[in-house]
Amino acid sequence: MPNRSLRALLLFLAAFGVTVAMVRPPLMRRVALRLVEKNLDVRVQTRQAVPHGLLEGMHLHNLEVRCTRAPATHPFLFTAGKLRVESGILGALLHPASPESIACERFRLRLDFDQGGKLLTFLPQVEAKTTHRPKIRLDDWELVLAQAGRAPFHVKGRSCLLEPTPDGHTLETRFTDERYGTWSVRGTLEGSPARLRLTLASEDARLTPTHLLEIPFIPREVWDQVELRGTGQAKLDLDITPGRTHHHLVLDGKELDIQVPIAGIQATGVSGRAEVDGRLVRLTDLQGRVWGGKLALPESLLDFDKPFPELTFRVMGDGLRLADLVGQPWAKGAGGLTRMATLLRGTASGQLAMAFTLTGPLPKVDIQGTGEAGIRGGPQVHWVVKTDRGRVRFEPVFKAK
Repeated sequence: MPNRSLRALLLFLAAFGVTVAMVRPPLMRRVALRLVEKNLDVRVQTRQAVPHGLLEGMHLHNLEVRCTRAPATHPFLFTAGKLRVESGILGALLHPASPESIACERFRLRLDFDQGGKLLTFLPQVEAKTTHRPKIRLDDWELVLAQAGRAPFHVKGRSCLLEPTPDGHTLETRFTDERYGTWSVRGTLEGSPARLRLTLASEDARLTPTHLLEIPFIPREVWDQVELRGTGQAKLDLDITPGRTHHHLVLDGKELDIQVPIAGIQATGVSGRAEVDGRLVRLTDLQGRVWGGKLALPESLLDFDKPFPELTFRVMGDGLRLADLVGQPWAKGAGGLTRMATLLRGTASGQLAMAFTLTGPLPKVDIQGTGEAGIRGGPQVHWVVKTDRGRVRFEPVFKAK
């Protein structure tokens, strides 16, 4: 008898819930939204809501959402032209604040950062004990990364799916942009406080100085010292938490044009890798054409994290035009070399270790190297380059043919 009574009570409650949902949907809508706000640490504003009862869920139009702790003047975390909450009878009874699935149309997410890359946008603090998470589909989505002092960085796509995990959600999508090419996006959103990790990758990224400068977080000084132009593989990792943002960019290219103004390098047909990790830049296995010959930079390091940034290059060349080599800014006034400038119509091979410290308008220069030079109509020259009291000196040693 007690079991029969209990079953009767449960059936009555279920029937009552269905009746209330169908007869008084505004009440159920308000209750559900308040539960969602409490459960997800957000404030929801909507201009229009169309409830469809417990059988079909609810449609919300012109949705605007910000974190509960965010000031009223703070930009919205995200907006959506239309949001569909899909939940059946059982799901609505068991998880009124966590529906089975959510679909958003015209979804726009904006994250604001200060000049140092610290996240200014308040992110929801979802309780770790939350066990039921909905699937989320975003159609016609846009991501905006707005860093102080830079124009906002926009990427857009058609569809993105967020799958629930025990700790949050994973996401995966692709987009094609007329400026940047075709990219894939993978990421996770989890934890309390919230942590967003994104990986953007492309097999044919379009690299230009303008496009690279638009990427947030990477110091502007990087692109002042290294200019890239061409098409190549690219991978950008972002790890965003309320306290910090870490970035890691890897570029692998073939047939790139690269300029390193401080070293006088304007190379074409370059292959190799450029890696930006925070304020540290590595150039690895670069090979290309410059100064009329072949140039290789096995490894170069640009450290912008020091009080005075340091740029070091290990350069190996073959068949370089001597006249072009002598004309570089760091070679001006090189003892013994400039006096021979009118005779330098040959080529040189060798290696240089170049170090530049950005202490002011004129960098501190330290260059060491050795090699061989063949001057047309003249002797074979073994040369040594070194820096003495701030001046680059060239010491030729003539050998008989």
